[in-house]
Amino acid sequence: MRIKIALLIVLAVFVGCQSHKTDKLLELIQKDIFNNKKVTISLSNYTTFKWDSCFVLNGAFSEEVIEKILKINYDGTATNSEDDLIIFINNSKIFYKEYFNDNNLPKIQFNKINDSDYVPYYNPQNSKFKVKIEETYNGSGKKFYNFVPIMDSSSTNNK
Repeated sequence: MRIKIALLIVLAVFVGCQSHKTDKLLELIQKDIFNNKKVTISLSNYTTFKWDSCFVLNGAFSEEVIEKILKINYDGTATNSEDDLIIFINNSKIFYKEYFNDNNLPKIQFNKINDSDYVPYYNPQNSKFKVKIEETYNGSGKKFYNFVPIMDSSSTNNK
């Protein structure tokens, strides 16, 4: 009987620890900025997986348009006008995707590196951002995190 109780306790602790692995990547970044007043971040410092490109989709996109943007097969669903989606790709395959800005923290807005890009695009070398806390334009007084890319001589945009 004691062994069963001990196993149940170990199982409960293990399951409890595993729940942290389901934390959303960008929510972790939002909390880090909010709690630690970070002014610069790098996506590469928050990812525990290998990736070679990252796209940020804000708003409505059909599956076909998403495939054209990513230049690979997309087996997900279309996005709507309220969606914010980040997609990480490794070796021409979607490795990780996450809908974000669905919590009570200030929203994240990613800026493009090149104005000619259709959507914000990054790679591990150019995923550094200065975080500016700004007010929304609608006069509500709500704040958002404006991620402005930091470019240095080693940052390149190799699509």
